Amino acid sequence: MDRKTFLKSTAIVAGAIFAKPSGLRAAELHPVGDSGRPENPKLAHAEKIIFPVGEDVEIRIPIPDKYSNVAENFKILCAGDDGGFFAANDAPYLKAKNEIPFSFDGSTLSIKISFPREQRYTFLIYNKNLKDIKDRNFDLMAKVYALNSDIYQLTPFKCDFHMHSTGSDGKETPVEAGIKCMETGFDYQSLSDHSNYSSSVELMKEFKGLPISMNVYMAEEIHKSVAHILVVGAGDSVTNYIAANKAEFDKSCDKYLKSLTGEFNDEERQIIARAMAEIDIAHKLKGYTVFAHPYWRLGAERIGQRLGTGINSYLSDRTIDALLMKCNFDAVEAVNATARDEQTDMMTATISEFKSHGRDIPIIGVSDAHHPDQHGKGYTIAFAKTNAFNDIWSAIKSYNNVAVDSPGDGTTPIILGRRRFVRFAFFLLEEYFPLHDILCAKQAEVLSKILKGGRSPELMESLKNLGDQTKALYASMRYS
Repeated sequence: MDRKTFLKSTAIVAGAIFAKPSGLRAAELHPVGDSGRPENPKLAHAEKIIFPVGEDVEIRIPIPDKYSNVAENFKILCAGDDGGFFAANDAPYLKAKNEIPFSFDGSTLSIKISFPREQRYTFLIYNKNLKDIKDRNFDLMAKVYALNSDIYQLTPFKCDFHMHSTGSDGKETPVEAGIKCMETGFDYQSLSDHSNYSSSVELMKEFKGLPISMNVYMAEEIHKSVAHILVVGAGDSVTNYIAANKAEFDKSCDKYLKSLTGEFNDEERQIIARAMAEIDIAHKLKGYTVFAHPYWRLGAERIGQRLGTGINSYLSDRTIDALLMKCNFDAVEAVNATARDEQTDMMTATISEFKSHGRDIPIIGVSDAHHPDQHGKGYTIAFAKTNAFNDIWSAIKSYNNVAVDSPGDGTTPIILGRRRFVRFAFFLLEEYFPLHDILCAKQAEVLSKILKGGRSPELMESLKNLGDQTKALYASMRYS
C-alpha cells in the first residue's frame, strides 16, 4: 500500500467508524515544530519514503494538478543532508548542481536513482523558465531517506516504560493510563507503579486478546535502595519477592557491602549494595533493570519539607557514578520528562564522560507520567524487528534506539542516541509518526468504547482493522 492509498483508506475507515468527515490529506499533517501553521504549499510526498542505500530504486512523487501542464519545464535537483548534489554523469555525487533525469505520466514524477550513503535526501523541483533560480526559490520539494542494510528492515517503535497509576501515586487507573498510551501513539508500554507489580498485571489482563497494535508488559519501580530502579518484564514482583525472602536479600546486601572499598562512606555503601542486590533479584526473575532519573530533584520548597523530615532521596554525583559503574543496569533513563530540566542535561554530560572512559551505557527515554497530560513528553524510539519484548530490549542493548524529550508545545524535541538514529528519528517525526499517531488515537477511541462494555462484533472488527493498518504502515512506506 502506497502513501496515497493509505491516506485514502484511513479516511474511509475513520469515516465509517466514527461518522466524522473523511478526506485526510498528508498536507494536513504538520511537521514537528509547525503545529498551527498553514500547510506548506511547496511540500510534496513521495509514495515511498524509505529506501535502501546502494540499490537502483524508483522514486514516485505525485504532484498537484496545477503543475501538470508545466511539468515538462521542471528541473529536478537532489541534495543530501551533507550538502552534496547528485550528478547526472558518471560521477555519482558532486557539489555541482546537476539535473536529475525524470519522467512524467500526467500526475506523478518518476525518478530512477541509487543513493550512495545513509541520510535524508531532498528533491528540489524548479521551473526551468525562471531566469534566476535562487537556493530556496523552488516550486516543490519532497523528502526521502536512505538506510544501510543493517537497519533497513527494522521498524521504529515508540515506547514508554515508566508511568504511574492509582496503584501508587498516579491520577489515572491502570486502564485509563493504558488507553492514554494508545492515544498518545505508543507501540509498547509498561505501567510501573511504586513497589506495585499488580497494576501492570491488571492492565495486561484488561487488554489481553484485544487486536491493538500496542504491546503491554509488566513493570514496577522498586525502592529498597535510595536509588530508584525500574524493572520491566520480570515474571513476578521484585518487591514481593524481597518481602518473602528477606534473609536472601539481606545476605546479598552484606556480601556487596563487604566488597565495597573504603572509597565510599557508609551511606553510599548501603545505597550501592542494596541496589546491586535488587538488580540480582530482578535479573533472577527475568526482568530488565533501568536506573531511573539519576538526577531527579524536587523544587526548593519540597526539598525543604523533605530535609525537615530527615528524608533525603537525592544522590551525589559520586554515588551516581558508582551505581553506573558497579551495578549491572540494563539501561539508564537519559530522559525522564517529569524530572527537572537538569535531568536530561546532566545525563547527556554523564553519558559523554563515561563513554570517553570506555563505559557505554544503553539509554531510554520515559515520561514517568503521573497525570494524563504527561504522557508523550518523554519516550523511546526503538528500531527493532517487532515490538515483542525481547526484540525491543535487544534493540536497546544494541544501542539501536533514541531517547526523546518532547515538551509537547510544538517546539523541536531533544533526541539522544547514536547520530545515525537521531538524524533518522527527526525525519520520522516529520514524515511517519504523524500518520502513525492518528491511527493509534483512533484505536484508543474504539478501545475505550470496548472496555466500557461495548464489546460488539462491529467495534472489535473496527479495532482490528485499525490495529492492522498501524502495524502495516511503516512497511507501506518502505521501498520494495
